[in-house]
Amino acid sequence: MKKITTLFIAFLGVLIGITSCNKPSADSFFQTAVLNVNIIRDFASENLLREIESQTVEFEGHPESKKNGNEAQQVIENKVAYIKQTIERIDAMTPPDEKAVIIKQKSLELFNFVLPVYEKEYMEIAKLADAKKSTKEDLEALAIKIDEKYAADFEKKHDEIFVLGKAYADENNLNVKFD
Repeated sequence: MKKITTLFIAFLGVLIGITSCNKPSADSFFQTAVLNVNIIRDFASENLLREIESQTVEFEGHPESKKNGNEAQQVIENKVAYIKQTIERIDAMTPPDEKAVIIKQKSLELFNFVLPVYEKEYMEIAKLADAKKSTKEDLEALAIKIDEKYAADFEKKHDEIFVLGKAYADENNLNVKFD
């Protein structure tokens, strides 16, 4: 009986150790769930369209500027990969406290909100830009549609995370400055 009790206590110790490894510090949680939102700050903005377009620019007389024809798509693919990775990391985290539970939920909502738009609409713009068969005006028209359809909800979700994040940083004495 003593052997079974010892094994049970050892098992509980290992289980607690494994569980606590998934519970990040307040700072680590904040960095993953709040600061990673900055990677999508250009969502539904002229900045992202400019970034997509800039990937396709070639300069006459400069062969090193020759493009492969998929550079804009790679920008979007990299954003999509980062967003998916961030969703997985946030989802796997155990929030360190009750307020972090809300931040986790709101952060996942935001990343899951933008992911399909990057995968579909922004990828469409990137493909058109890479193919160089669309005018700047055509690309701008597609970007305006994204802005009209998603920008207001994005801003609301984004701002909500930063309001919650700022309060969380203050409460946990995290060395973070918000501009």
